[in-house]
Amino acid sequence: MKKINLGFVLNFNKNSWQGGSVYLSNLIKQIKKNSKVINPVILTNYKLSNKDISEFNKIKIINSKLFS
Repeated sequence: MKKINLGFVLNFNKNSWQGGSVYLSNLIKQIKKNSKVINPVILTNYKLSNKDISEFNKIKIINSKLFS
């Protein structure tokens, strides 16, 4: 079965809106846990720290100015 890439735009500073980042993190964890078809991808214009990246373990992260 072919996987579907599903992008989530993270276009805010994680420290300025923690509720949004927690929501996104929990949503992606549940998708990874319950779906064998959906492959979540983070689309962002921010340079994420190693701590931020660790929350999105094994998820492809695409950095681009297009997501500002």
